[in-house]
Order: sequence, then C-alpha cells, then structure tokens
Amino acid sequence: MHMHSHDRRRPSTTPRFASAPTQYWVVGGEFRDTAFSELEGPAEAFGPYANYEEAYRMWEGRSVETKSHAHRRYTIVGTLAR
Repeated sequence: MHMHSHDRRRPSTTPRFASAPTQYWVVGGEFRDTAFSELEGPAEAFGPYANYEEAYRMWEGRSVETKSHAHRRYTIVGTLAR
C-alpha cells in the first residue's frame, strides 16, 4: 500500500475540500523509510470521526505517542459517506 504524507507539520485546522466530507479518518503507520512512500506493514486507521476537530485530536495524540519513531507518520483524510 502506498500513502503520501509530505511533512510533519500539523494538518490545517481549517481543511479545504471541494465537497464537505461527512466523516474523517486518521490513517498512517510505519513506513519503510523517511521518504514515507511505502508502508512497512498494514496501514492503521482510526475513525470514522463526525468532524475534523475530533479527528485532529486523534491525529495529535498518535503523533505525540509516536514522536520518537522516525518512520511513523499519520494524516487526516476526509471522506463522503455513502
């Protein structure tokens, strides 16, 4: 599985989407290297969350917990419910 995450900056607290997502997920895991283009194992997914603020709190918690693991990265993804 390939995932792209470009840096360790915090996700924006005001996300921009063409259509407003109805649920949010925190996804990521351990990558093969610090290029963060290929996961070492299965992806981790947390959610869904009803709003961005809830997802942001989870992202922040996971990021703090894994700060010492240079190959771990998480991001917030918004999706439209079906």
